[in-house]
Amino acid sequence: MSPAPLSSPASSFATALLGEFVRSGVTDVVLSPGSRSQALALAAAQFERAGLIRLRVRIDERSAGFLALGIAVETQRPALIITTSGTAVAELHPAVLEAAHSGVPFIVLSADRPAVSLRPFEPDDAPAVHRWFNNPDAIQSLMEQRDEFTLEQAEAWTRRAMDDSGEDRKFAIVVEGYGEPVGFTALYGLFRQTAPELGALIGDEVRGKGVGRRAEALTIAKAFDEYGAHRVYGRIPARNEVAKKTVAGLGWKHEGTMRAHLARRGAPPDDCEVWGVLPDEFRAAAADLLK
Repeated sequence: MSPAPLSSPASSFATALLGEFVRSGVTDVVLSPGSRSQALALAAAQFERAGLIRLRVRIDERSAGFLALGIAVETQRPALIITTSGTAVAELHPAVLEAAHSGVPFIVLSADRPAVSLRPFEPDDAPAVHRWFNNPDAIQSLMEQRDEFTLEQAEAWTRRAMDDSGEDRKFAIVVEGYGEPVGFTALYGLFRQTAPELGALIGDEVRGKGVGRRAEALTIAKAFDEYGAHRVYGRIPARNEVAKKTVAGLGWKHEGTMRAHLARRGAPPDDCEVWGVLPDEFRAAAADLLK
């Protein structure tokens, strides 16, 4: 029997997948955690709490691989190792070779990033928009805060987002496995002599999985390749370290600080930083995301 599935599509799939491994005889799991394999890690912890598996955690993938190999040798059952993708899998290579040559049952389960794409907004997106702008974790980093955001306001916002007759463009962020968009990106002030401004909001619980970075990269590529922008810039609250780290990874440069620019209720004003990127800087930094 599997534990009850967790809430997100990735978590539900991870629970079902691990359930099949357990039904097939897996009793021992070694976890080398990473953000991309978070759903599998949470599902494994849930199975351990239910007494269905023995779970061991090792930060170093190479050590985790040999631990799983040793467990498989001892139990003569297929040990399962969970890790993230990329070079983490390569670190398992020595243990996998040893298992293959020794005839030891050994299962590697790696989780990659879900596919991210952009699309125009549609009328049926209004409930998702309403959810995003009422998620405290999502809106705490916005430049301006709203007292409320009703469904009627979300419907009006969605209609404006669908209008491509002006200088602004908004795009719904679609993540593989999710039935509704999880947020949006925007380009404000296109077709001017001045550069457009990038905006973004990840409204659902997919933060920390690289969704924002990939969505912003796709949007910046649109600015340069489709709309002919010569530069893209953004204003970021100085306290928003995640946003600054994200754009820095896309080749952006810190260009200045507007002191005490953002008024805050019951607290001193926040500084606001200006960041910007040129086409060549962006393409060099984001080459891995634009393949």
